[in-house]
Amino acid sequence: MPPRSSNRRLARQYHRLRGEPTRTKFLSLKKGYHGTHWGGASVNGNNRFRIGYEPLLPGCYHLPSPYTYRNPFDETDGAKLAERIAEAEIDVIPSALDAGFAAA
Repeated sequence: MPPRSSNRRLARQYHRLRGEPTRTKFLSLKKGYHGTHWGGASVNGNNRFRIGYEPLLPGCYHLPSPYTYRNPFDETDGAKLAERIAEAEIDVIPSALDAGFAAA
């Protein structure tokens, strides 16, 4: 079993044991690589690695990468870029605060 897959399972188990079984969402970065197996492809930020494995694990969301040189917001200030990505997270996952999430 690849270690990345174990990490996702551990994150879900951790939240269940803490009494938060609804924390099942995973956030990852667009263009981020997390493997090509089924779970890794689900959180993988590269479409080329996901297409062959669909349908994938539900609850996986991809946020813009925080690169000040190239980003969808044309933002060069790191702090402002972080704010814009946080705003994008709210747009992508409107129920994240209600249902919880685990970082991938």
